[in-house]
Amino acid sequence: MPDLPRLTDRKIKSLVGERSFTLGQDYLADGALTHLRRAGRLLTACVQGTAAKPYKVSLRFDADGALAAADCACPVGSGACKHVAAVLLAFMRTPDAFVPADSLDAKLNKLDKPHLVALLKQIFRRDPDLETLLDTLPHGKKPLAPEPFAAQADHAFDNAPDDWGYTGEIAARLRAIVESADDFLAAAQPANAAAAYRGILQSVLAHEYVLNDDEPGHLFPIVQDCCTGLGKCLASITTPAGAREPILHALFNVTLFDLESGGTGLSDDAVTILYDQTTPQDRRAIVPWIRTALKHPGGYARDYAREALTDMLEEFDRTAP
Repeated sequence: MPDLPRLTDRKIKSLVGERSFTLGQDYLADGALTHLRRAGRLLTACVQGTAAKPYKVSLRFDADGALAAADCACPVGSGACKHVAAVLLAFMRTPDAFVPADSLDAKLNKLDKPHLVALLKQIFRRDPDLETLLDTLPHGKKPLAPEPFAAQADHAFDNAPDDWGYTGEIAARLRAIVESADDFLAAAQPANAAAAYRGILQSVLAHEYVLNDDEPGHLFPIVQDCCTGLGKCLASITTPAGAREPILHALFNVTLFDLESGGTGLSDDAVTILYDQTTPQDRRAIVPWIRTALKHPGGYARDYAREALTDMLEEFDRTAP
């Protein structure tokens, strides 16, 4: 298959370790994997583990065929768990078992409008909360707003299971929203993609207590992927300047949140984008935000945040006359 690597036992062991590899073989032999899907360089599957509900696994490969991201909703959350191993093994041994995403598109394209409406009504009856997805679909040329995506993300937080490793389930649900944003970007709709990424970040940062409780680190890749996506949106949206400001503000909010938390690395991608992808006009817009943050420092790492913000202010002041 194009764009995806040829996996070997040795390669998978190097990614997940000997123990996870062995346990992954057991899961595969037991038939624990379902809903195997492939969309471009993305593989997804569900793996029945020790919990009542299967764990959702998402694997993304880069253009060179290397594993760029591995997410699993299990409590381990390292991307090197036995469930990830099972999916990698399944793809190595039976790649044709992963159903191409375009097969779903083909099935939907065969349906006329009345049948599509009937299908959606049936889905909404089973899960009324899914009706909010209608607000995330573009209508005409008007760009989408981030609020519907934030509401979806809030729903993921509010309905998470009350057990250890619950952040993995939240991340799995957020990943689906991130993929919707990625789809907008792939369809050359950067404004809609930016709205989705911004909405997700808005929700994640608002749930600070969950971020602090996310010991396995499930939510970090979600934030980082949203920031990376916003960087791609910036590269596509060059005018008008006002269309770039909400993106810049979202990236700055992630940066400020991380600095006031003591610098956990959450904002590494956001900081890089702010330094490397901003124009003098962008920086003129950002400077007042920095000054305001310096006047009202928050969080427990105030000295650390003040020092980093001061450095940013000096650089942006110098390059934004």
